[in-house]
Amino acid sequence: MKRVFCFFAGRERAHRGRRRLQLFCSLVACGIFLGALGGVYSAMADGLWRTVSGTVQPAPIARVADAPGLVGLSFDVAWGDDQTEEILEVLDIYGIQATFFVTNTWMNAYPELTVEISQKGHELGLHSATHPYFSALTKEGVKKELRENSKMVERITGQQAKFFRPPYGDYNNNVLAVAGEMGLVTVGWAVDGGDWQALSTRKICDNVLVQAKAGDIIMLQNNNKQTVAALKEIFNTWQEQGIRPVPLGVMVRTQDYFVDYDGVQKGGGNGSQE
Repeated sequence: MKRVFCFFAGRERAHRGRRRLQLFCSLVACGIFLGALGGVYSAMADGLWRTVSGTVQPAPIARVADAPGLVGLSFDVAWGDDQTEEILEVLDIYGIQATFFVTNTWMNAYPELTVEISQKGHELGLHSATHPYFSALTKEGVKKELRENSKMVERITGQQAKFFRPPYGDYNNNVLAVAGEMGLVTVGWAVDGGDWQALSTRKICDNVLVQAKAGDIIMLQNNNKQTVAALKEIFNTWQEQGIRPVPLGVMVRTQDYFVDYDGVQKGGGNGSQE
């Protein structure tokens, strides 16, 4: 009787062992399947954004994935002109061009300075007609702001703006979709110099130099007196590091691209890069 009990007990242990092995193999197979599924999903997602680039994107572009040695230098131009001439002089001294995002209210107040920015070879981008919170606008409201902004830039400077930066960095899917339908590329920033907060020269330099890396879009302002001094140190450091600041039109693609949810632009070879 004891031998019979041992026999059945042994069979039960063997059965439990087989069940554990089967469970382990199932978990391994499940892990492999999920990993493969993740890869397929990633490829499909990339393909999806590649097909809709130019009309829809999940976020404003903050950086470009394949821009070795370059950073996109941009200035928001909405309030005052206290330091704009000095900024232009520093850019001239270093032989650097940038993108200036302008509003209609600013261009109306300073049309001659708007022309000067363009004549010095800088790129103009759209920053709205009246500097509203875009997420609060209807589709028609977004169109009106961008249409009027674009017309004024072209009328004053002859430039046809390609890039749009929403005021306050405020946007939603409606804003991105409308801008795309109008042929505009919506951009944000990867690095905020913080000079809109009236920071010290040292702090502005630290904000930019510590954070910036190749492919990043840098956002500064046109009317902070500390920005001029900060630019000189930033440019000197970038020269030593082999980093070249450029207008967004040199670095950011306007076609054949997709944007991931972190605002990183990726794509093929038909963009506007040099």
